[in-house]
Amino acid sequence: MIYETEIIKEIIDLINHEKANIQSQCQIGLFDDNKYWEGIIKYLMNSAYGYSLVNLNVEKINYPGIDLGDRESGLGIQVTETRTSPKLVN
Repeated sequence: MIYETEIIKEIIDLINHEKANIQSQCQIGLFDDNKYWEGIIKYLMNSAYGYSLVNLNVEKINYPGIDLGDRESGLGIQVTETRTSPKLVN
């Protein structure tokens, strides 16, 4: 149990570190890491929840409103560093 707790803490630290990196990069207009994380999030969510998410930005550059989609379930996910309402689309 202690070993699992340490692994979870390491994962949380890694994600927090990456979040800070991405925020800093976005402030100066660098968005490459955002694209990498789309793939990571897709893999994690497909593995954890059994989704069939695909990266919609591969099909169409800057797919409007969402980044990942599972057409079978009708699920759409936006992978974003910001949580501002203008990013949301009806």
